[in-house]
Amino acid sequence: MSEDFDYMLYGPKLTGTPFVRFIDHLYEGNVHRLAAGQQPVPCCIWGRHGIGKTQSMRDFAARRGIGFVQINPAQFEEMGDITGMPQVHDPGTPGDWTDDVTVYVMPDWAKEMHRQGPEGILLMDDFNRADGRIIRGIMQLLQDRRMVSWALPERWQIFLTANPDGGDYSVTPVDDAVLTRMSHVTLQFDHRAWADWARAHGVDDRGIAFVVGYPELVGSSRTTPRSLVNLFSQLSRIPSLVEEIELVDALARSCIDAESADAFIGFVRHSLSDIPTPEEILDCEDFVRDLAPRIARSTSASGTEGTSRADILAIVVDRLVSALSVARGPLPGRHRANAIALLTWERLPADLRFATLQRLVRAPAVDFLDDPAIVRFIERAGR
Repeated sequence: MSEDFDYMLYGPKLTGTPFVRFIDHLYEGNVHRLAAGQQPVPCCIWGRHGIGKTQSMRDFAARRGIGFVQINPAQFEEMGDITGMPQVHDPGTPGDWTDDVTVYVMPDWAKEMHRQGPEGILLMDDFNRADGRIIRGIMQLLQDRRMVSWALPERWQIFLTANPDGGDYSVTPVDDAVLTRMSHVTLQFDHRAWADWARAHGVDDRGIAFVVGYPELVGSSRTTPRSLVNLFSQLSRIPSLVEEIELVDALARSCIDAESADAFIGFVRHSLSDIPTPEEILDCEDFVRDLAPRIARSTSASGTEGTSRADILAIVVDRLVSALSVARGPLPGRHRANAIALLTWERLPADLRFATLQRLVRAPAVDFLDDPAIVRFIERAGR
């Protein structure tokens, strides 16, 4: 897929926490509208393929403990797939056709919403890949939350996902009559937010390290967050990537583009074994004694004493932040001491340190940012 397109996207371009807060706010606003007897406003999430639009809404529903039903309008062939199939109903005297009425039987995906309970998310995935007839057919559902003979459950809300227009995506142009029936936001990739999500979902930590170190590679036609997760799931059962480098190379090229695959193989051969995992950092007996020398060696710029490769240090720190962000409950004493030792390590660049502290403020299990060792170090660095 070419990168030389002026893609048409709608709404603010958000990543990570700002995106989650935006969706939370829209959802809560619609909750209040429904309670007041008003119609909620659907929201469409725009973005390139594989960015995590669908998964973000699955995670949202799971986090809130509400129902979730996903439909793909591009698979619908007839309006009956949306409205339901017509059926003649005789409410009165058998054989008296004058009181017969035609009703539309609720399609199974709509029944599934009712089976899951009174509150949930109906996600119309990649809705602008559907035929124009289908897109026009869902307008009533977007505006009135009902079709001819049936309605959404009481507190269900509609979200949509869409690929950008104006490029080489096979999409149907959406006119203003449809666009103005909803709010819009564009989801963009952020490697730090992705790393937090990936660790929480059990993605191979070696893959997380690669994405953190090479975020600029993510976003081509074949190297997307989705294709990378696919690759890392295939690698998770290989204990030593270096020992199986030929297989790893083949698997990489089956999932991502050649440039990204070359970078990943180089990363595996030259960097991965030297970068300590978050577990190693937190569980070691003494960070300064046991791991600081190893990190110093692996991050030394061309062997120059006192000069560090910022990219490797960023991988070390970002992986630790991701681990701390998904930790629950107070940290054990050793974990706390080792995290503080890394954050106050003299070789850590000041800009990386302060960016890390800002991210850790949002981590529920982190309660050591006011530790005297950190406070003294920050005060000394500010003089």
